[in-house]
Amino acid sequence: EHGKVVALGEADPLYALHEDGFVTNAAENNQLPDDSEWHDIVKISSLINSTNIALRADGTMVYGDIQNEDPAIQVLDSWNGIVDFDIWNVRYSFPQVSETAAIVGVKSDGSLCAVILYAQSELDPPNPPIEEDYLQDIIQQFSNVKKVQVRLIPSDSDYSHGGERDIEIMALTYDGKIQLFRDGEFSEMEIPEVCDISLAADLEYFYDGETNTIWMDNSAFYLLKNNGDLVAFDEPDITLISNVAYVEKNIVVTQTGSIYLIENGNITTTEAKTTVYDEWIERFN
Repeated sequence: EHGKVVALGEADPLYALHEDGFVTNAAENNQLPDDSEWHDIVKISSLINSTNIALRADGTMVYGDIQNEDPAIQVLDSWNGIVDFDIWNVRYSFPQVSETAAIVGVKSDGSLCAVILYAQSELDPPNPPIEEDYLQDIIQQFSNVKKVQVRLIPSDSDYSHGGERDIEIMALTYDGKIQLFRDGEFSEMEIPEVCDISLAADLEYFYDGETNTIWMDNSAFYLLKNNGDLVAFDEPDITLISNVAYVEKNIVVTQTGSIYLIENGNITTTEAKTTVYDEWIERFN
């Protein structure tokens, strides 16, 4: 009735985006009395706490019940001209409950907008939030953006700048450049023949009493080259897998439809297969 399924969200019951903009079980999975606002959807997200978020074809954002969310999520009501977005969830418990989330939108003019959401417990020391002025200063450095990927770094991660909570943002521009905010600094670089970027999230939650460590963060940025090679951003000379048609977060699809997963920086095989869409292949030389 609604055509092909083009995206799946992490939810039960089934949460699926169809090619005509219909979302299966949008009301149920977003705790809504009806889903009348959830039409002409072009992208859906993973669950935050009580709601997912979604992008409509008219460039506006929608969300569901926010009783368990940081009220700051309501800033999405003022976003317009959005052509893409990315979301990062830091999940503290199962299933899919997020204490902290970052949402970054890409506007039609290539600029960014962003908000970070915190659970109430996160607003108190020893985990101070990222300051709003700091966040806005970061995103204003980006321009001509086509796609964006965002990562929040927990305050007790070994990768944190100065041992404090921080944020990393990578963007692919319309003219093929990579823009990056990392370790408190913005940079722009030319990496030849990159057609897509992805951030594979790999967070392991544990507790080590001796070191007071509760995170093992192996998340990393990946680049898809015009020849179908997938490489890690920090090791661009090493091809992890060839003949890739599509990469999104931890999922890799080859041009033959085979599905692989990125786990701990390695490519692992699955028995699953999927359709390879023409628009994926059209990006390559």
